[in-house]
Amino acid sequence: MKQGITTLFLDIGGVLLTNGWGHESRHLAAGHFHLDADEMNERHHLTFDTYEEGKITLDEYLSRVIFVVYIEDRRLFVEVASELGLNTILHMTKESTQKQLENFGLVIDRS
Repeated sequence: MKQGITTLFLDIGGVLLTNGWGHESRHLAAGHFHLDADEMNERHHLTFDTYEEGKITLDEYLSRVIFVVYIEDRRLFVEVASELGLNTILHMTKESTQKQLENFGLVIDRS
């Protein structure tokens, strides 16, 4: 007597549905937001499995992959964050931090 199927394991993204945040979508997003596509893709590959397993939230995923600039006034913390692959700024003065943010492409419009 044949035993019936009791469980299905499915890969939904790219199989049953579109691969909504696949390579093509990430590349388009990087271009639209003027991000380094190679860096973003590398961060995605390092982070996505952790997100998919539910170990980090969507906000944490986005912070690690797309929106990461860590600003800190303690050099040791900046060094550790940098070693983890984060973009960092060692805050010394308002002016120096603003200049470094501009180097990352964030220009503060004072008009």
